[in-house]
Amino acid sequence: MELVGRNLTIRGLVKQHYVGLYECDCSYHHLKAKLQFNVTVRAQPPQLVSPTIRVDSQIEGGFRMIKCTAVGAVPAASVSWIPEEGVFEGFWSNSTYNGSYSVLFLPVCSPQELTVLCVINHPAYKKPENRSITLPLCGMFNKSVIIRLSTYLAMSPHHRFYQLLKGNT
Repeated sequence: MELVGRNLTIRGLVKQHYVGLYECDCSYHHLKAKLQFNVTVRAQPPQLVSPTIRVDSQIEGGFRMIKCTAVGAVPAASVSWIPEEGVFEGFWSNSTYNGSYSVLFLPVCSPQELTVLCVINHPAYKKPENRSITLPLCGMFNKSVIIRLSTYLAMSPHHRFYQLLKGNT
């Protein structure tokens, strides 16, 4: 802190612990002065930075992996999925808050068109931002795909992810 004339300057970041009553004693030869002053800190609202939103879809190990990301936001955005009602029995989603992304694993084929909605919540938005992706119809279901899917869905989520990484689905 530096007192020059009638101005008190606090250099650097002023934190809440600087709040309080201060007393300044000054002397110069035989002259003495005492001054009391109160320091208050007004917190600045955080600067909001909107996220960059992206939805990607790729096929890995016989399953479709859809990733929704919302990165670069201050504070971090929240990402979640809204699937179509009654369509996603047995789907697996893995989310993380700090990384602001969510991954959805679905079968490659479906007897009906599927639409999934990625919902991004952030204080910079008046209402949540939505990004949808529609998966196309596949031809007739292959029974081996259905059997492999039911076997895959019976696994624990960690085992499913490991199998996907290895390409063993």
